[in-house]
Amino acid sequence: YYDTAYMTVGKRAEYLVTFYSDTNAYNASTKLSGEVGDRLLVTIIATKAGTPTIDSISTGISTTISVSGTSGLVFYDSYTSTTSTTSFTMVNGRASVWVSSSDTINNGKIYVAASEYSSYNSPRDQIYFTRPAVSVDSAFYYSRTGFGMVDSVDIYYAVKLGMIPDSITLFWPGSDTGKRVISGTSAEMTLAADSSHITIVLANPFATEITVSTAPVSSKQGISYDRPNNNPGVQETSSPFAITDRVGPLVMTAQVLERIPAGTGTDTMYVSFSEDIKASSLVGNSLILIKNGVSTTISILAATATSTTSTSSFKLTVSTPTPVFGPVAGDSLRIEPAGPITDALGNSAHLLNRPVIITVKPIPAAINSGYYVDNDPSGKADGVVDSVVIKFNKSISIGDAIISLDWGSINKADSIAQTKINYVGTDSSLIEIYVRGLFKNIGADSVKTSGDMTATVVYKSIPNEFVQGSITDSAAAVAVDSAIYSPGKAVNGTSVDSLYVTFSEALGSIGQTSPFELLCTKLQVNYTLNLSNTGISSLVKTKSDGEKCTYKFIVDAVDTTTGVKYPANGDSLWINSTARVADNAAGKVQSAGNNRRVPLHVNPIPFDWNILIDKNPYIPSNDSMQIKIVITGTKMLEKVNLSAWGKIYDVLGNCIYEWKKGGHIFDKQGTELDLGWKGRNTQGRLVGSGVYSVDISIDNGTNVTNQRKRIGVKR
Repeated sequence: YYDTAYMTVGKRAEYLVTFYSDTNAYNASTKLSGEVGDRLLVTIIATKAGTPTIDSISTGISTTISVSGTSGLVFYDSYTSTTSTTSFTMVNGRASVWVSSSDTINNGKIYVAASEYSSYNSPRDQIYFTRPAVSVDSAFYYSRTGFGMVDSVDIYYAVKLGMIPDSITLFWPGSDTGKRVISGTSAEMTLAADSSHITIVLANPFATEITVSTAPVSSKQGISYDRPNNNPGVQETSSPFAITDRVGPLVMTAQVLERIPAGTGTDTMYVSFSEDIKASSLVGNSLILIKNGVSTTISILAATATSTTSTSSFKLTVSTPTPVFGPVAGDSLRIEPAGPITDALGNSAHLLNRPVIITVKPIPAAINSGYYVDNDPSGKADGVVDSVVIKFNKSISIGDAIISLDWGSINKADSIAQTKINYVGTDSSLIEIYVRGLFKNIGADSVKTSGDMTATVVYKSIPNEFVQGSITDSAAAVAVDSAIYSPGKAVNGTSVDSLYVTFSEALGSIGQTSPFELLCTKLQVNYTLNLSNTGISSLVKTKSDGEKCTYKFIVDAVDTTTGVKYPANGDSLWINSTARVADNAAGKVQSAGNNRRVPLHVNPIPFDWNILIDKNPYIPSNDSMQIKIVITGTKMLEKVNLSAWGKIYDVLGNCIYEWKKGGHIFDKQGTELDLGWKGRNTQGRLVGSGVYSVDISIDNGTNVTNQRKRIGVKR
């Protein structure tokens, strides 16, 4: 069996063809390519040709077509249309569709459909949109003024720009601080004629005196934001880029180390810069000193960084050419722009880099001289130092100074109270320190008049520094302890008396033979002693006790014109202020009339005595047997205080008679004492004939001496 079929052949129907740039002959491999935001033309025709071309349009067809595509593709009915659409009208067999993209498209597809027509090549692929590469080759920050504020940027691109960036964000000095956003439409941003260079001049510059970036080397301090064709429908592309610092350094602070006196020549300065400086560039004619409006280039002779962690602060030795005075307070300093100074990146200072005012770094006031004195406000020189006078090389503030005095290893006065310190007159560089009682370890009498002190001064305003100076001895020797007058034994009516005086220090010279004055306590008159060995070469030092020295003087005579014949216990002694008695260490003469007084101690007066017996053997009668005590060997008889007593013994040792102690006192006007005995015992009876012993004792107030004589009695 066979089936039968019938085929009717009519006219070919129209269909839709999508063309890119292959309008002459459809080619499936042809690509539609552009940058994100570009609008690219796609032509859709109605044709019924077997091999469609742009020329095979079926012009009689007008219809509505629907266009869609891969996500991200947008479609416009004109190049300038601001509203996208998916519905297009085909007129005379042709429709124009403008394709764009808000982001990157890789092998996108376009779909074309109409209700009564089929599509020849829908969907058509090979659509590509790429973002344009914004590649910054280099960028540089600048300061166009001398105040160290970043106010301009030059940005160089690796390829020419099609148009100016949508905006650029800048950061300074860090990578996230000091933000500035510059719109591409702002007058601040200018695209150079070669389209590869943008200059930004900031209307609002960054802060002044920040001349170095704090951002890490690898950080990006600029971001370029770009929309292809400035198409608002396209997402911005952000392109970070690095910006190199081309801002030169500034002087931030300048201190000149105080120089006394100020003058020409070499000075020490402490200078800090706005950033690290290449240390090797701190040489030669590098700085400009401005004095009274006149600029002078000064030379750096030496530079030492004051920190181990940076090179932004230096101690400089600078030289100012003669006859210009060196830097002083109120002058100004800036960098010589034509000089060698550069920052760590090699940037030189701006031509008009601004100066800073020079201040003075004070040095501690040095001690020019100093001395101590033993002379209180009443004029008394008692061997206790009253004050220390110090002369400084400049004015000081007493409240700023902490002063300590060292007068030997244990004699110290530390951190003396300000209430003890005063200026001398109106001179604020001359002070007097009242030190009486501050030295605690001198001795019970606090007497000390020799030995240099060391003064140490610390200034609160200048920490970690101090000055020291020697305080010289300007205190004269004084007598200390007690003076001893030692009478000598008279020989042929002449005795050699000695005087022992202890001084606070060794003597250097004595100007006359009466170096001491004495007060007679009994008569309340002053008297002197004439001494024979007052020449320093003939002085006899008998003892040294630390700094104290005892000397022996030979007394020639007592000045009796005042009524004093001999020194006595209880008298007092001091140095004669007119005798030019000087110490050995400093040669200081004791000129104070009211110098230290010491008590005079008179040693026991030496003498000899004998017993003289008249009428021996004695025949008892009305006349007494004379038993005399005779004093010899002293010229100071009236100063001899003697009492005598005694006993008479028989041959068996029995005491038959006694002169009671205290009952017989020598008459100071004579040299004899007659005890007398009438040959009777203590009961008043006459003793028998025989030999008897007489024992006599004498007491001079210090010791007792004894003598014995034999006597005979005959009846």
